[in-house]
Amino acid sequence: MNQFRIVSLTGISVVDMESILAPMVKESEAEGFRHIRRLYEDYISGANRFDKISEALVGIRDGDRLIAIGGVNATDIQEIGRIRRVYVSPERRRQGVGRLLMEEIMSAARPHYRRLVLRTHNPAAAAFYLQLGFVPVASNPEVTHFYDFPTYETEMSQTFPISSGIQTAQMRV
Repeated sequence: MNQFRIVSLTGISVVDMESILAPMVKESEAEGFRHIRRLYEDYISGANRFDKISEALVGIRDGDRLIAIGGVNATDIQEIGRIRRVYVSPERRRQGVGRLLMEEIMSAARPHYRRLVLRTHNPAAAAFYLQLGFVPVASNPEVTHFYDFPTYETEMSQTFPISSGIQTAQMRV
């Protein structure tokens, strides 16, 4: 049985990041993906280290090996975070690793954002995000999916249904 371990990669040293990411860069490039190489280069150069207060870079390890990575970056709109650089090693796909990774990223993002956005052109990834509750966007070249975190009122109305004669606004606590 595998023991997957969630790790925060935010703030890790450049030297450590080089050694941690190098195998994943090769693996992802063998599949034709370039986004992990960009993550690597941006982290090393300092262009994007996922190190703002509202950002996170998360990995999942199987033993000493990094098998999944992804993060959330701030955008120009304070209430919106952008999911970036998500990758799961091919032999770990469809085993719950991607879901575990995204749950951790979304948990880290929730205190800071009302909405998450992402862009993918990979049909398998698009289907995965739909399963997580993301909604497709057809008219924006920079965003293919979004996810709105439930508000307190939405969560309460789902937990404690109200009769049809009482409006939600009257039920605020």
